[in-house]
Amino acid sequence: MARPKHIILLVADSLRYNSVFNSQLSTDAIKGSGLSYLESNGLQFSNARSSACWTLPATASLFTGKLPHEHGATTQSRKLKKDIPTLAEKLKSKGYRTVQITANVVTTEIFGLDRGFDQVIKVWKEVETRFKWISQLLVLIGKPRMRDKFFKGDLLMNKMAEDLEASKTWLQHTHNYSLNKANELIEQANRKGESLFLFINMMESHFPYHINDTFQLLSINPFSKLEELLALYHTVNQTFIRKGELNMADGILQKLKLRQRLSWESLSKPINNFCEQVHQNKENLIVFCSDHGENFGEQNWLYHFSNVTEAGTRVPLFWLSHLNNSKESVKRPVNSNLIYHDILEAVEGEEKPNYLLSDKAEIPSISQSFWYNNKGKTHQNYRFNQFSFVDDDVKYILQNQQWYQLNLHNNKREGYPEGLNKGINPIHESRLSKKFKKILQKKLDAYTSFEERIRS
Repeated sequence: MARPKHIILLVADSLRYNSVFNSQLSTDAIKGSGLSYLESNGLQFSNARSSACWTLPATASLFTGKLPHEHGATTQSRKLKKDIPTLAEKLKSKGYRTVQITANVVTTEIFGLDRGFDQVIKVWKEVETRFKWISQLLVLIGKPRMRDKFFKGDLLMNKMAEDLEASKTWLQHTHNYSLNKANELIEQANRKGESLFLFINMMESHFPYHINDTFQLLSINPFSKLEELLALYHTVNQTFIRKGELNMADGILQKLKLRQRLSWESLSKPINNFCEQVHQNKENLIVFCSDHGENFGEQNWLYHFSNVTEAGTRVPLFWLSHLNNSKESVKRPVNSNLIYHDILEAVEGEEKPNYLLSDKAEIPSISQSFWYNNKGKTHQNYRFNQFSFVDDDVKYILQNQQWYQLNLHNNKREGYPEGLNKGINPIHESRLSKKFKKILQKKLDAYTSFEERIRS
C-alpha cells in the first residue's frame, strides 16, 4: 500500500476545543468550526486530549509519542531525553525531507525540539514588523523575562534582539506567511521528486489571541480598554499564582474567551483552504490539531502556559488520509500523542490510524501537568503536580496524593472537582478493561517515580 507523498502536521498553538466548536462564542461571521473540508473528508476526534498543557511538553509528546514523565520535557525538567527518537528523525531515516515552520520559539533549539529537522524556519525572522513601537513597549512591560533583561541592561547591549523579533508572533498575524511558505516547499519537493514532512506551528490562537492583523483590544471606551489591558497583563504574568486569587470579573473572563474564539475565526478559513488545496486528489497525509488546550480548562480555572492547576487539554484533532476521503466522527477518549505512532504506521502502509481508532492504543487518555515555581513566588495552594485520566464522561485527577473526579458533561457544575474518599484508587474502580487498568497503573507508578526525582 502506498505511503504518503507528503506529511503535514499542522498545529494551532494553545487552541481550546471549545473555542473551535462552541457556537455561543461565535460571531455572525462564522458559525461552527469553519473547517468544512476537514469535517467532510477526514476523521474527526471529538474527545481528544493533549498529554500536557503548554507548548514544550505537549509538542514533545507529539514528536515522541510519549507522556511528559517519559520524554522529560516538563515545566520543571525542561529537557527532551536524547535517547528518545523524534518523529522528524524517524521520518528523515525513511527518506522524507523534514522542515519545521514555527511561530513559537519553544519548538526550536531552545529545548531540543528542532532535533531531526533538516531546516527550521523561524517565522519572526522572515515576516515584516507591522506593529508600532508602542506595541513593542507592551511586550517589554508584559513579559517578565523581557523586563528582567531590560533592567539588567541587556537592551543596551543588544541582547534582546531575538526576543523582540519573536514578539511579532504575539502581536500580529503571521499564518499567511507560514501557509504560503508550506505551499512553496511542497511545490519545490514535487519538482525534485522528494517526499516532505512539514511541521507548522501557528500562534494566532495563542495568548493574547490575535483578533486583527495587528494587536487590538475588543473594548471601545477608555475604562473598558484599561480593564482589558490589565486582564491581559495579569494573565500573562500569572499574578494569581502569587496571590492565590484571581480577582477578575466574569465579564472580562468572557471577553478573554471571546478573544480566543475570534482569533480562531481568523485562522479557520485559511487552514481549511490550505488543507483542501494540499489534500484533495493528492496523496498527502494531513493532521490538524492543537498542541494543547489553554485558559479556562475543564475545571474552569484560569491559567496560561505555566500550568500550576489543571491540564485543560481537550483539543481539536482531524486526520485526513493520504489514501481516501473518510468522513467519520470518533468519540472515544484518545491522546493526541498517538499521532506519532499513526504517522509512522501510515509510512509503513497502514490505511487508517490504528492507534487512534482501535485498542492498539497503549494508554487511555492521560494528561500531566507540573507546577511552575515562578522564582519561588508561587502560592502554596498551587504547588502541586497532576496526573489525570478520562473514563467515559468522568475525569479523574491526582494531586498531592489525593484523587478527585470531575463530570465532564455536567454544565451546571463548573469549578474545582469533587474529592474522593481517602484510599480509593479510581483506576481499580473504573470501567476500563483489565488491559488498560494494568497499563494505566504502570504509567501512574512511573509518573510517581519521575515526580519524586524532579522534586528532589
